[in-house]
Amino acid sequence: MLSLDPLVRLHAIDENVAGQVAPLLGYLRSLQREFHTGVVIAHHARKGAAHERGGQARRGSSDLHAFGDSNLYLRRHAKGLYLDIEHRAAPGTDRLPLALVANPPALALEVVQQSLRSPDHSQPSSLERIEEVLAAATEPVTQRQLRQAVHMRASHVADILVQLVASGRVSRCADGYRLNS
Repeated sequence: MLSLDPLVRLHAIDENVAGQVAPLLGYLRSLQREFHTGVVIAHHARKGAAHERGGQARRGSSDLHAFGDSNLYLRRHAKGLYLDIEHRAAPGTDRLPLALVANPPALALEVVQQSLRSPDHSQPSSLERIEEVLAAATEPVTQRQLRQAVHMRASHVADILVQLVASGRVSRCADGYRLNS
């Protein structure tokens, strides 16, 4: 595995110019293929982007986001650490709560709690956000409207809707989805 941490210290290009970023990423992709190895790039978010989706919060060209087959976003919210996971070909995970745990002689990030809401209850889960939008709606809501309201990928919204319909919390009709009372 080739680990580049942080990416900004390993080049002299303008990260905001796709024409400069693309050749660098192309070279990394060729190394990946030639040596049959994974490439891990550590990159930072823009200042003031704490409330944006991980890929949209990154500094520089969107090519950096598109390069990853899997993207992990470690964030601090209130007093907790959370990991958001995006995959190119599979559903991701939002707000996986983590803690930095001392296990001498090492430190490690470990999952501390898997819940629908973060431990400090300040941020609703993806499922709760979708339920909140449906609860506030006076008519059925399409998947596209839900996606725009909660700012999530279409595949993630679809996965949550499947869960909600299967559990009986939500019904699907010709015009969209509605929360069952």
